[in-house]
Amino acid sequence: MDTIHSQPVALAAAVIALILWAVRIVVFVRLHTMRPPAHLVHDTVSDYANGSTGRLFRVMSVVTAGAWTGTAFAVLLGLPGWDYRIPCFIILLVAAVTPLLMIAAPIPPQGARLGARGIVHYLLAIINFAAAYSPADRIAALVRGAAGHDGSPLAAVIGAVLGVLAVVMLVALIALIASLVLRKLRRIVGLTERAFLWTVVVFYTLFTVALVMG
Repeated sequence: MDTIHSQPVALAAAVIALILWAVRIVVFVRLHTMRPPAHLVHDTVSDYANGSTGRLFRVMSVVTAGAWTGTAFAVLLGLPGWDYRIPCFIILLVAAVTPLLMIAAPIPPQGARLGARGIVHYLLAIINFAAAYSPADRIAALVRGAAGHDGSPLAAVIGAVLGVLAVVMLVALIALIASLVLRKLRRIVGLTERAFLWTVVVFYTLFTVALVMG
């Protein structure tokens, strides 16, 4: 991945993405330290869109969209030799657009009827989750391969961690889907969603670190 350092725009995109992923982590932690309108285990992260946390939730959504966009353009412009570059770019852009669309279609407050906007919100969330996971294996393999070629110990560690996180992400996604579909598991949907989202955020933060390292 050393070619990214010869592409100033790609490197700038990677740095911006890294900063935004870090900001996203801070905002997500902050949401959980505020007085929440939702139960951490029972309710989804989207419930933060209502009540006193609504404004910060929208900020997080915009920051996340920016992080996805920066990562997408870092991949597009900085990895010209990667055969999965274009599909990955498109998938990451899908992941970038969906949080913004979810702001326009928020879920209703707890106890209210789900309605058409709520259904659209959940459909967008599913698309976002699928887009977040889809390139994970290929990204982990890319970083591991680059580390083996460059001989960088830190890149090798990041590549190994990404490989583990890709598996954890898949398990968390399956658990999330099960908790959405199976009534007996619905009480832990908030827990499974948070497990998935945290894995995604850490994965792509480490990926942008690897991109910036070159």
